[in-house]
Amino acid sequence: MKTILLIEIAHIGRSNREHSEVAARIIQHLADSLTNDIHRLDEAVATVSPSPSGTSLCLHHKRDTLVKQLDRCKVALAPHKRLSVDVIQYIFLLCSEDDKYGGNVELPRLSKKLDRKPIQMILSHVCSLWRDIALATPSLWSKLRVSNFLTHIAAVTEVLSRLRRAPLSLSIEQDLPSYSDGLLNTAFFDTLQEIITRYQVRELSLQLFIEYHATESLIFIMDKVQKMLHTSLPDLEILNFSMNDPLGYAVEVDGLAQFLKTSNDVNSTTSGLPSLKVLHLDGFPWFYKCVHDHLCWGQLRVLSTTDVSINWALAILYHSRLLECFSVEDLVAYDAEPFEPVLPMTDLHIRLPHLRHLKVSFIQGSTNQDIHSFFGPLELPSLSSLCYAIAHFTRQDVWPYTPDPLIDERIRLDKLEELELYPSSPTWLLATWKKARNLRRLHLHSISALKFADVSSLTSGDVFPFLQDVNMDGTQDPGIVLQMIEERQKNAAAAAIAKGGAYGPILPFKSVKFICTEVQFKLHKDLAHALSKAGVQLKIHSDTGLSFYC
Repeated sequence: MKTILLIEIAHIGRSNREHSEVAARIIQHLADSLTNDIHRLDEAVATVSPSPSGTSLCLHHKRDTLVKQLDRCKVALAPHKRLSVDVIQYIFLLCSEDDKYGGNVELPRLSKKLDRKPIQMILSHVCSLWRDIALATPSLWSKLRVSNFLTHIAAVTEVLSRLRRAPLSLSIEQDLPSYSDGLLNTAFFDTLQEIITRYQVRELSLQLFIEYHATESLIFIMDKVQKMLHTSLPDLEILNFSMNDPLGYAVEVDGLAQFLKTSNDVNSTTSGLPSLKVLHLDGFPWFYKCVHDHLCWGQLRVLSTTDVSINWALAILYHSRLLECFSVEDLVAYDAEPFEPVLPMTDLHIRLPHLRHLKVSFIQGSTNQDIHSFFGPLELPSLSSLCYAIAHFTRQDVWPYTPDPLIDERIRLDKLEELELYPSSPTWLLATWKKARNLRRLHLHSISALKFADVSSLTSGDVFPFLQDVNMDGTQDPGIVLQMIEERQKNAAAAAIAKGGAYGPILPFKSVKFICTEVQFKLHKDLAHALSKAGVQLKIHSDTGLSFYC
């Protein structure tokens, strides 16, 4: 029995083993004995001289050994030997959310030599128990990103088989190769159609790269795209659709235009996407002409487009009256378009009563007339947030450098609460937006530091007197920024006292985020601490990504 007990002691608490009731009683008895032995050793140590002698060291060593044995007994007697399946599943999902792939199962891995596998594959290869749990957790496999999936169809099928009825987020990047001898490869569209109709697709991202421009081939693609938009996908809420055309207008206009006219007349009355709320489109005019009559614009809440003409942007907005957020990048004014939208441009009026956020940029060389042609027809009674990108080398006689009452009125400049700017001109100043006196939140994407004039106007409240949240991407001098905050707080307090109330004509900053070097921050960390203690939420990061103050 003594030999057996010694063997048991050597293994107790070293594994997740579940012990019988008899073994548990023996281990408990052993734990009680060890506790008594440790207590006696403590009494013995107390009677020994505190100087490091042989006796003292021996007693301490023996005590440490007994404590380790007692700890292993406690492990063996712990009530929970194994986490429940639902707890492990929850941990798996948390790991997936924090993974570098954003929870996506990526096929194929873009850099097999440098990057590790997606977390789902790592977890499912640890042991048989974890594999069973991972395979029985459908939401762990519900985000799939595939490049040229026909060459990886076996792996795609395997991942999809683990979904069961979980909602699917599917992202596909597909090259559409050149065709020869009049034979068109329909395998991609047929396979895609099968997948999106078989599974509960909630989010779909399609990025298609066209490698040919024969009219018959483009007509084939357009026909497949239109039919896909009429496929019944009742669960689809988010659609990202990009069609890359490296040759732009190098297409046979007449043949494609005739097809689009005919197909739009036939199939423009129904849509298979009743739940679609978020849409992103990126393509050339013929792409917008292809999809325009096959989408239910009136149900959209969020819409973004890239590289689109002003006329097409207005044509889309004309039918999207429930929009809450609209983003359009690199707007361009074409003198003539081969695939122009059908829109009554004379006395055009587009009222978007629910639009709260607008992100807009115009291509380099745009004039005030171009900007007028976009903003002129719009009425945005609820707009409170604007993100505006100023193109490189924008002329000084163009808005916003030069005030324009019409544009200011259309974007409700005096009522904006949030402003996000992508300035690139070295002469650009915050005073350009001085009329935005109701502004609460400001995000500057400029890579340069704040100019002296900007610091002065923010400190005094001459610009943005009600501003409270500031986020600056450019590397700043922490001494200048922190002193600006300190002076702003003093000015706000003095203004409030002068007015005899809690608030005056200038509000103090609540939150300021900026980047600086570690060396500079150390010189001003006491001021940062004082401001934080006074109630300012500081978020200071180094130019290498290290957080100094959060």
